Amino acid sequence: MTEEVTPAAAITSQFIASLAARAALETPGVLRLESTLNDVLSRLRLAAMEPTPDPANELGGCRRDSVWAEINGGIAHVHLEIATDIAHRALAVSDAVRERVRQGICNTGVGAGSIDISILAIENQPTQG
Repeated sequence: MTEEVTPAAAITSQFIASLAARAALETPGVLRLESTLNDVLSRLRLAAMEPTPDPANELGGCRRDSVWAEINGGIAHVHLEIATDIAHRALAVSDAVRERVRQGICNTGVGAGSIDISILAIENQPTQG
């Protein structure tokens, strides 16, 4: 008898982080993912240590480019840090991002847990010149 692998079993926290980042960036009113100084220092520290990634290790989750994701017990939890356009209501943008991320996670077969959005900046959209 062969063991069936469900699609959700192949989903990693790194995949969920990528999915959340893409969903946020595709949401009207989001200018960019907003890195904090702590993010930059963490990336420099990790690059200096040359870690050996273990994709099978889900403990601790995955942090990349202002997105943190963790899968625990088949439930994905996400935290995003974004900058929004002043022409859009920040709360509405946050709600739209949350819904897009939730829908994307549900489409993977993994359950959607907490999806936290931190708006670190509200700015004018840069003009093309």
